[in-house]
Amino acid sequence: MEEIGKALITRKPWELVTLTHNKDGAWAKNYTPNWNKIISKYDILEEYKNRYEEKRK
Repeated sequence: MEEIGKALITRKPWELVTLTHNKDGAWAKNYTPNWNKIISKYDILEEYKNRYEEKRK
């Protein structure tokens, strides 16, 4: 997580939105117009695994 934090700290807000609102990611799987929707830890971890761990191999 520290490595990712260092890589993202310099990104502009709209770049972070683009990264986190990926159509196959945790946000898209859970989004509804309800502002109080909680994204499950499972979905967040799955997105992390799919996006970052595979690239590190």
